[in-house]
Amino acid sequence: MASSKSLVIAGTVVNVPADLEPVGTFLAQIRPEWQAKRLVQRVISLLPVDASSACQRLLNAAIKDLQSKIVIAGIDLATEAAKLHKLPPVTKPDDVLENYSTTNTIDLAYRMGLLTRPEWRRLMRAYDIRKDLEHEDDEYEAQYEDCIYVFSTCIDIVLSKDPIELIRISDVKGIIESPDKASFTPDLLEDYGRAPEVRQTEIVRMLVGVARSPKQPDIVRQNAAEALRSLEPLTMGKVKITIASEIHDNLQGQVLQPVDMKIAASIGAVPYLKQRRVSVFFADLADKLVKIPPDWENHSNHADPLNAIEDTSGKRVAAALGAETGLCSTVTWRPPSSRDYSGQAAKRCVPSWRRWRQASLLQRWSPINRSPAGWRGCVT
Repeated sequence: MASSKSLVIAGTVVNVPADLEPVGTFLAQIRPEWQAKRLVQRVISLLPVDASSACQRLLNAAIKDLQSKIVIAGIDLATEAAKLHKLPPVTKPDDVLENYSTTNTIDLAYRMGLLTRPEWRRLMRAYDIRKDLEHEDDEYEAQYEDCIYVFSTCIDIVLSKDPIELIRISDVKGIIESPDKASFTPDLLEDYGRAPEVRQTEIVRMLVGVARSPKQPDIVRQNAAEALRSLEPLTMGKVKITIASEIHDNLQGQVLQPVDMKIAASIGAVPYLKQRRVSVFFADLADKLVKIPPDWENHSNHADPLNAIEDTSGKRVAAALGAETGLCSTVTWRPPSSRDYSGQAAKRCVPSWRRWRQASLLQRWSPINRSPAGWRGCVT
């Protein structure tokens, strides 16, 4: 007969087989609010006499906790995830709390981003073990390893972790609709970085729509674009790919517009756009730039195309494509007034899309160097 060991679990002394000693450590990690619930107390009572039943009830507790976390994360997010991945419809909390099966609950939590894929696989494996434990017979009998796996999985992934309250679209919308310049707190940025793919996509899609809409006030559109730039380092690559695809779908075969490129650059989606269209866009921009005469009277006319290149991530695109073709020209702009720019030169990289013909045109700007304020071009 296997030796037993006395353990203190949630204030209760229980005798368990020595092989199940690690279970005591796992149970101590359960959040206090769940340790006090009857379902977990029942697990502790069953553990010394029927470890298989204790495993089944612990998984039930984990599923109930996971359902509560889904509701806390947001029914709107659950509704979207269920619809997108063909799970049973969710319109109210009871749809999850009362009607969702174990498998659907685990799948929905994964699709909402509450579980990682490895965590989803571990929970599904624990559920398979629980089904085996429900139908023990001569062909299969529960082993201590099965119980330890179920306990460690359910507690590590679900019962030991606090619910996550995800960032809401209304939180971001309230910031960009402010009459002041948009500014995100570190807590809000952290919440966005932790948000699942579905929620990040919803937020970015909303910001893109506001930035594109001519009906919105200028300050709101500017705030939306600035918000996209602030969130870009924390945005998942899959979200950027989705937004780039939607930009192409909205074009309906037309060429990329400056507003599309500016939005794509703000959220870091330019690399995911079709490069043929990107090349055409910057080729047209470069054509407009080199058609502006380099004489002093046209100095002010150069600002708009260069600003457009910078706003649409042209510096990075030019560096990448210029490295491939060897046709990249560096242009330095010294503004006529140092009052707005603190006397610092703004450097921009302009791709020479028409081979050395345009490069030679750019080279003609170099005589203006003798003036402290003016364009200076050099071929590199």
